[in-house]
Amino acid sequence: MTQATPIHSAPAPNWLAVVSVALSATVFCITEFLLVGRLRYTGDTVPD
Repeated sequence: MTQATPIHSAPAPNWLAVVSVALSATVFCITEFLLVGRLRYTGDTVPD
């Protein structure tokens, strides 16, 4: 008689790593791309 081997599921994700990657991606997108879109407005605020 053969014995069935248990099937192990993948371990649960480390939520600290998931949150840190998501936070890093958010900060990167804000600092890299949001400010570039605002550059065209900075020239309008300089007084003559």
